[in-house]
Amino acid sequence: MNPNFFIVGVPKSGTTSIYNYLKSHQEVFMSKKKEINFFSNQEILSQNLYYNNSVCDSMENYLKHFINSENYKVVGEASVSYLFYQNVAEKIYKFNNEAKILIILRDPVMRAFSHYLMDYRLGYTKSGFSAIIRSNNSEKNQNLFFQQYVSVGMYYEQVKKYVDLFGKNVLILKYEDLIFNNNLFIKKICDFLDINYYNIKTLNKSNIYKNANTFIMYFYQITFFRKFANFCLSKFYKDKLSRLIFNYKKPKIHEEDFLFLRKYYYNDICLLEKEIDVDLSNWKNEK
Repeated sequence: MNPNFFIVGVPKSGTTSIYNYLKSHQEVFMSKKKEINFFSNQEILSQNLYYNNSVCDSMENYLKHFINSENYKVVGEASVSYLFYQNVAEKIYKFNNEAKILIILRDPVMRAFSHYLMDYRLGYTKSGFSAIIRSNNSEKNQNLFFQQYVSVGMYYEQVKKYVDLFGKNVLILKYEDLIFNNNLFIKKICDFLDINYYNIKTLNKSNIYKNANTFIMYFYQITFFRKFANFCLSKFYKDKLSRLIFNYKKPKIHEEDFLFLRKYYYNDICLLEKEIDVDLSNWKNEK
């Protein structure tokens, strides 16, 4: 069965937790691999994103991700690159114009900082957040850093494309509601997909932020080492390794950076608020 459900964004908004929950649901078949990036493969490859994302570049290989899905009510995948790139919504619509679309949005300022912390932790950038968001950074990937942290947070046009095409088949939720009440959040998704709701105790989340062991961190920032550890180690030992490498004290965004981005996003948030008829006042307030 071909996919009829897509989680399209945004990065750093709990999509992995939702993907894992749905993957365990009896009525849902989610692709074994998250981030297939089929409908955005051309854009990702043309930009040469520093993540070295793997992409699926043929329909034949794409459909292989959904083998043995015939007996499931919902068949889906989750690729957060699908929201940002301009023509992806149209590609998905041509593929299945009755597909259901889930968009999870997060306060764009806090999402930007969270995305930066992840990239800094993984060694993709050594620059400060302040320099990147103000384009005062000389790293070769500055334009891509600005895109990933700042431009991705300009939600209005990105969301409008999906709403215009898929109408009522789009569900838009806020990450903040996931944190506040994850069971209610999950229930809204189950109702949207017309599947049974199963109560959960908690969603597994990754809250690893800061280096706690410089020597080991050096190796962790090497992509090959991360992939090797992820492939070879059991969950038990991966958890022990993460605790050895990291502590869990989240750095805070500087006040001047927070206010700079609040101003940057203000008009876009106002447009989005009208488009989706959701109160986003907390995304416009100062601390």
